[in-house]
Formats: sequence, structure tokens, C-alpha cells
Amino acid sequence: MDLQSFVDFECGEIFLGNGDWPNNNTKFWRYRRAVNDPSLNNHLDGRWRWLFYDLDAAFGGDCSGIYPSHNSLIRATDPAYNKYTRPLRSLLINNQFKIDFINRYADLLNYYFTPEKAADLINKHKAQIEAEIPYHRERWEPTNTLNYTGIINSYINFYERRGKYQREDILAYFDLNKQVEITLNVSPPGAGYIKISTIVPDALPWSGTYFDGAPVTVTAIANPGYTFSGWDENAFIPDPASIL
Repeated sequence: MDLQSFVDFECGEIFLGNGDWPNNNTKFWRYRRAVNDPSLNNHLDGRWRWLFYDLDAAFGGDCSGIYPSHNSLIRATDPAYNKYTRPLRSLLINNQFKIDFINRYADLLNYYFTPEKAADLINKHKAQIEAEIPYHRERWEPTNTLNYTGIINSYINFYERRGKYQREDILAYFDLNKQVEITLNVSPPGAGYIKISTIVPDALPWSGTYFDGAPVTVTAIANPGYTFSGWDENAFIPDPASIL
């Protein structure tokens, strides 16, 4: 199996709060080949990968409303769902996988599942279909009094509030110590870039939230013409000489 595909699928379903999952709407696929070749590291390598579909019950657990506080991490690891949650539950027994899972989810919350990116995407699609809404109403639902703009704003509000609740759920479920705000920067500007966990921020300085209790790897990469000289002393690195 492609482990990152599986982890991203689980994190995505948990973040979206899909109430019609994991006991439903789980699909995975692989390219059939005579001999699997993981070294290819692409969709032709024969490994299992997961896909998203049917998210009608997302945004908080069911189709009745939008609930940013819905704790779907509990559902995703509930033994009552037996075979549907067994892969994640079994993998989380491994301590390194658990740390990687926590940090990948933190990466997604910090970089991809952000209110800004969600609002941009939602408003982009809203603009594409907005002119058709009156015609849709006239033909299919002339008596529908739903507030189209209000529903769109509810989706944006979900993303604005969801990260806070999810970080609290992660903290509690994995019995971690606390949330930690990390800021990355390089000096002089443009001298290089930094990879933290699985992401490379596209602009510096950059800040993200991680968890005390789940060690995260930070790697400095110098641009051509520069050499990485070391880390500066700060609250997280009291002794830069101790960093390898």
C-alpha cells in the first residue's frame, strides 16, 4: 500500500467530518502488474491507493447541518466499525507511524486545510455557478427558501473554525502535552528554504502549529551560492550545537 495515500485519505475524511464513513464510502485501487515495483513510486507501481468520493455527509457528521466541532477522529478509530477502522488502528500501534500520522495531519492543517485556501477555492466555484442559481431554482425548486449565500458562508465558517477543534481532538486522543507554535525563517533572505515534516513552505517567515510529544523533523536546504551554517539559539533550540 501507498502509506502516504492512506494517511492523507484518513486525515481528509477526519477533517471533513464525513458521517457516512468509515463504514461506507471507502474505496482503494491499484494498477495491476505482474510484479509490483514500489521503487517506481507512482500510480504504476502496483501499490494500493485510496480515493475520495460521496462527501454528502461531510462538514460535520451528517446531512442536517454544518458542525465544525464534530470529533470524527473518535469515529475513525472506533473498534465498533471493525474491519473499516482496523487498518488505522493497527498502524497506530506502531509508535513511529503514530508520530508520522500526527505530524502529517499537522502539516495538512498548517498548509493545505487552511481557511484562506478553502475560501479562495469555495469562492472560485461559487463565481462559476452563481449566474445559474436562479435558473436552477426556477426549474427544480421554485418553493425552496434555502439561503444559497448563507450556505456558502457556512462552508467558509467551517474551515475557519475546524482547525482549532481538530488540534484539540488530536491533543486529547493521543495524550500529547501541548500545542507548539513554530516559526521558520532563513538569514539572509533567499539563502535557502526549509522543509518541516512533509512540507516546504513557499514563503518565509512561516509559522505552523505542531505538538509537544510528537517530534518533528526540520531540514535546512541552502540555495546555490550559500552554505547552511547552523541554527540560531531560541526557545526551541537552547543549544544549537546539539542539533545534528
